Amino acid sequence: MKRFKYLILLLTTTVFGNFSCHEPIDITVPDTQKKIVLNGLINPDSTVKINLSKSISILENDDKITFLESATVMLYENDIFKENLQYDTNGYYRCSVYPQIGKTYKITAENSPLDAVDAETEILPEPIISSINSQAEFYSEIQTWYNEETGEHFDTTINILNRLNIDLTLQDPGNQTNWYFLTFSAIIPQYEYLPPDYEPEFSGNKMTSLDYNANNLNWKNYFYSRELNGYVFSDNLFNGSSYTINTDVYANAINGNSSSVDTVFVNLHSITEDFYQYVISYSKYQDVEGNPLAEPVNIMSNINNGFGVFSGYSTKTDTVIIDYDTVQ
Repeated sequence: MKRFKYLILLLTTTVFGNFSCHEPIDITVPDTQKKIVLNGLINPDSTVKINLSKSISILENDDKITFLESATVMLYENDIFKENLQYDTNGYYRCSVYPQIGKTYKITAENSPLDAVDAETEILPEPIISSINSQAEFYSEIQTWYNEETGEHFDTTINILNRLNIDLTLQDPGNQTNWYFLTFSAIIPQYEYLPPDYEPEFSGNKMTSLDYNANNLNWKNYFYSRELNGYVFSDNLFNGSSYTINTDVYANAINGNSSSVDTVFVNLHSITEDFYQYVISYSKYQDVEGNPLAEPVNIMSNINNGFGVFSGYSTKTDTVIIDYDTVQ
């Protein structure tokens, strides 16, 4: 999955008269006016990792991110101290704790002279996937190859995925609001085409995220994130019942050739409301960035005394196998 980036938007509008010339003014904003930016998404499948940096004022000419390398970072589980996070690189701090479903986690960070920050989140139960149905459509393409040793030309038929439709049915718990995030990823076989005959030779697998379109999510209750290649949505219309999401996965990223099997991973995440609101606000911010006529968008933050987002999630993954050998 891709790394979250938190952008601080400080919008200052100043109206001047008309001047015939102007000179740039370098302004140094003291650290006492800056904040810690803390970003972290935690889940039971990996140890806790967060990123710390220093906020950037719009008054500064340098947009380079300053990572904090000497902070004191502490993790609490259900209000009980668990472990200090140790600095790694590029602002990342790590520890050996695997978060557990049903527990709450608090993170604190201190880096003088900046104000200390803290944030809290929980790890929700895994979502329930009732069923997955898929339908793949292919087309065939004839490619001509050349043997350098014999001078012979020969044709090879390549089966190419034209369309992949996936129906995912989830079972939503009742008597509470739930938020979800749906992504698709795939293992793509890689090939080298070597002389003399340029027959494909398998060289390894590559994991990639996949774009898709959800055909039947209600527009009032979902939001697509270009940054994350997925939709976040709430259970507002199907609380306590099953719901089927119909999706078309873009096939251009998962085309293979004959004798290859591609595995598409269907990843349904249970997310917190903080995560849900953060993705929506960040996506809206991207939509208006650079437009002076648009309404300013404040990016959601749940970091006390600072900026960023700290949130937990859990994931249920299922698979769809695309077997090109079955194409007639």
